[in-house]
Amino acid sequence: APLSSVGVIVCSLPLTWLSLQGGKASYAGICETQEYRRRYEALSGLLTSRKTAAERTLFGYQLYINKAWEHAYRKWRTVNEGVNIRHFIKAKAGSICLVWIAVFVMLLLIPEAVGGEVPPGLFMALLSNFFALVQLMSWSLAASVSEIAGYHAFFDDMGVLFGLELSERGEISARPEEFL
Repeated sequence: APLSSVGVIVCSLPLTWLSLQGGKASYAGICETQEYRRRYEALSGLLTSRKTAAERTLFGYQLYINKAWEHAYRKWRTVNEGVNIRHFIKAKAGSICLVWIAVFVMLLLIPEAVGGEVPPGLFMALLSNFFALVQLMSWSLAASVSEIAGYHAFFDDMGVLFGLELSERGEISARPEEFL
């Protein structure tokens, strides 16, 4: 049983690292897709707004805006799908790692169950709960740690933004390399 707890700890460390990396990548992907999302939402507003209906009809530019909207939406969807797929693959990799650890722990407990040290009911309960723990760690924990990593990256960006200096005229003086 002590070896099983060491297995859980050893297993949770790579999963936490994968979740942190996934959260940072997810935040970077969100930052990457925001430009496209804003663009297609603004174009959608032009196409559906009652205020712009007269201009759309008078000047006939709805076809042009519709094509621009479609292009922006497809670009956003493509980039967003790529981000989601990468995040899903990392989460599944962590989950598979946990399943292998669960199988390893199960194999460690079989001799104790066969030897009579662990009753069959307790053996089944331990395995059932261990696989439930694997499920919890692979999705809930990974999602929570990923979200925390995204917030951390967001606040790093905000720290850079608030650290910018204002010129005498009240303009922000920023060097592009600060944001790279």
